[in-house]
Amino acid sequence: MKKIIANITIFTLILISALLAVPNTSNAVANWDLTGTYGIDYVCTSGCSGTYSHTLIVTAMDLVSGDFSGNGFYNSNPGYTWTAAGNVNGSDFTMNLVYTGINAGYTVDLVGTIAGDGSLSGTAVSSSGQTFTFSSASGNAAMIEGMVYGGGQIIEQIVGEKRTDWNKISFGGWAAKVNGSYVGEWEVNFHNVGNDNFDQSKFYSNDIRIINFYLPSSDTCNAAVNFTAFGEWNGIPGYKMIFRAGDADSPGHFTDSAFDTARVELYYGSTKEYDTSTSGDYLNQSTCVGGNRTGLDNGNLTIINP
Repeated sequence: MKKIIANITIFTLILISALLAVPNTSNAVANWDLTGTYGIDYVCTSGCSGTYSHTLIVTAMDLVSGDFSGNGFYNSNPGYTWTAAGNVNGSDFTMNLVYTGINAGYTVDLVGTIAGDGSLSGTAVSSSGQTFTFSSASGNAAMIEGMVYGGGQIIEQIVGEKRTDWNKISFGGWAAKVNGSYVGEWEVNFHNVGNDNFDQSKFYSNDIRIINFYLPSSDTCNAAVNFTAFGEWNGIPGYKMIFRAGDADSPGHFTDSAFDTARVELYYGSTKEYDTSTSGDYLNQSTCVGGNRTGLDNGNLTIINP
């Protein structure tokens, strides 16, 4: 839940250009990472006959939006090449193939599902009206076991001071657990805090090491998460951040809390350098599990529990 209502698109949640641009997403989030190589068998059901074996290579996927892209070829004649683009929504996916080699311009539209073992199946229609059923003979998608994404700001008004003197921290990005591994990208901008050494500084990481998810309960108040990220502060390596968050929009939340919450702890080695909870900079803190989180003044955090 956000304190100031804004477009739910993640791009608009980051209110300053210095923050990460988190990709556009709908209410549904992909349950699978499709990145990888697949053997796909097409069985013609109309306008042709036989089984056609292809190789599909998904080279990139945005785990937040579910958008993916890649390429492929016809196994019996690799001169038939194509580019692929599609989207995963939950366990459903759509994909469009555009041939670039032999028979360039020929297209195939696919609609399918991802089974519990990560295999693919569905139907396809070509631009010439041919229809197919298809299934993956090899290759499996990786299950997304949990995710947090979004961004926002925590702000503390300092009475009697100009707005530019208010304490403010902005953050944004995503972190996920996929098939037992951790991936993500996160950035925190310290615009102005009580410790002047951090003013106008930035922590950045694409090295997520640990993520813990908590389901809504009377203790957690709502879906909660903490993750540990190793990275750079103002370009200096050797820093670690522990980020804690609560998602007030999560189903089954146990309080009337109106705000998502966040807590930022920054370490250099094993020494804690800054903590939004103990700094005294922010006052509206949560009493839920992983307590001492601060309510967001702008933005939105979404937690997808495993």
